[in-house]
Amino acid sequence: MRIAPAHSARSLFVAGAICVMMLAVIRFPQPWAYQMVPPMVYPKIKPRYNIHICVPCYNEPSDIVFATCESALALRHEWAYVKVYMLDDGRNVDREKKCINMGQERLVYLARNKFPGVPIHGKAGNINSALKFNIFAKKVPKDNDIIVIFDADMKAHPNFLQHVLPYLEEDAQTAIVQTPQHFFNVDHTGDVFNHQNSTFFFGVQTGLDAWRATVCCGTNFCVRAAPLSAVGWFPTESITEDFLLSLKLTASGWHCRYHGAVLTTGEAPEDLRQIFKQRSRWCTGCFQVFFQVETFMWVRQLPAIQMLCYFNAIMGYLSTIICFPVFLIVPVVSVYTKTHPVK
Repeated sequence: MRIAPAHSARSLFVAGAICVMMLAVIRFPQPWAYQMVPPMVYPKIKPRYNIHICVPCYNEPSDIVFATCESALALRHEWAYVKVYMLDDGRNVDREKKCINMGQERLVYLARNKFPGVPIHGKAGNINSALKFNIFAKKVPKDNDIIVIFDADMKAHPNFLQHVLPYLEEDAQTAIVQTPQHFFNVDHTGDVFNHQNSTFFFGVQTGLDAWRATVCCGTNFCVRAAPLSAVGWFPTESITEDFLLSLKLTASGWHCRYHGAVLTTGEAPEDLRQIFKQRSRWCTGCFQVFFQVETFMWVRQLPAIQMLCYFNAIMGYLSTIICFPVFLIVPVVSVYTKTHPVK
């Protein structure tokens, strides 16, 4: 069977055009934004938010985990009372002792129980255990209960709450406010693995925000506890619980917002195996959401434009599957058949 390079090139062009058109629709309302300013709100009554900052950790170095917790403890806002929870999935006794010896009543050490044969669901299960069996074990989440998630190596800047809380005060339907990720150990001029992902955080996410369909990234965000509880806390049906959470909240009528300003600084993985493991998890999780029956039922509830916004998450992977073989095959066939796709 003879492969026609011209036909392959046209197929490649069509696939690329579809991807570009999807991005154009998504990004058109707000194509690019950097160092955004939070909305100005003037509440008649002074708000009172209970901020529950969760720092899930496992086998990370203790000095990094404590540095993250200390930066979280330093967060202040006139509307908020801040409490920090170190969610240690590795149950490190030394960490627990250090938390106790610090004498800081706003820092709580939690380590969940694990039972043989019972799925633990990784990070999502760790956070859910703390929320369901400790933080909200004896009370129902209220509208002023806010959950903030920082990964173990993500140190918050002092102005984090000043930037995200106005979104929650401005619109009672806002459930999530996501902020970008930034890494101190990545050189912008040599970011081979695209850790900073500037196009996504300052281009795509800003467009998704215009449609109130921001993608949650698992860290550096706040979420209202009441709607989080209503959708069953952090999803465990997908290994990318953050992406599915934002989709569930959007499908339930809530707004997922994005604030394009760097408010945290973290450490990017440098080990090649960890990098590929991380990217593989992102890819697998996105496809799980769209091709599992129990998760696709949420996709069906989305309005058309928001469905397009979330479908964009897997278009990058799909276009790669289509384009990569073509990029390999077309030059070879072109050389041997002397038929050129572009003349």
